[in-house]
Amino acid sequence: MDLLAAALLVRPYRPRPEWMEDLNLWWAAVMAAFLLVSAGAAAWRALQRRKQEKHAALDRVRARQRKR
Repeated sequence: MDLLAAALLVRPYRPRPEWMEDLNLWWAAVMAAFLLVSAGAAAWRALQRRKQEKHAALDRVRARQRKR
């Protein structure tokens, strides 16, 4: 019984088919593109936020100068 179970568990080595390797490459490329786009979007949002804060600070300075 143990010999039969061992024979069923041990499978002969078969290399992966070529389409599976191609699929892995495509998947890696898609993930890399997604990460690049995500990083670019985060950088863009940070840049816009800094620009908005800078303009808000300039508006506060101008408002303070108008009060005088």
